[in-house]
Amino acid sequence: MKRLIFYENEKPCYRLTVESSDGEHATVTVSNSDVAQRLDDYENTRMEPEEIHEMMAKMSRSGMKEALQKMAKMQSELQRYVDAEQEGRLSWHPNKLGDVVYALRKARGGDIVVKQTFMKKTHRAQYGKTIFATEPEAEEALAALKQTQS
Repeated sequence: MKRLIFYENEKPCYRLTVESSDGEHATVTVSNSDVAQRLDDYENTRMEPEEIHEMMAKMSRSGMKEALQKMAKMQSELQRYVDAEQEGRLSWHPNKLGDVVYALRKARGGDIVVKQTFMKKTHRAQYGKTIFATEPEAEEALAALKQTQS
């Protein structure tokens, strides 16, 4: 689809060619109008009018009621996560199970060292305390720990 919209000063515009009564043609640039904005919104869909009509017909057939019910259910589930996070029952970790992480561990002789390991379910409670996403984070925590022990 050929775009009719272009931008001037970040505003959508379009050119309109008009014919005068004496047969002369003049091109005018229309900007800062509701029509330009609506045409820009339409062109941004990258769909032809037939495709939009087909999509609307499918939506009608599939039932907007069902779609709205699904959206309401999703909103309810999302709210449960938001509530859990606000109540401190949900935590987010940048690493998934099996990813490489770095742990503070006691070595032989009693020294605490940084060891590379894999993220496990049991690590979740220690994340940010003795389990870290990157080696520099773990090294920083180790240095802070050594500083408090001296």
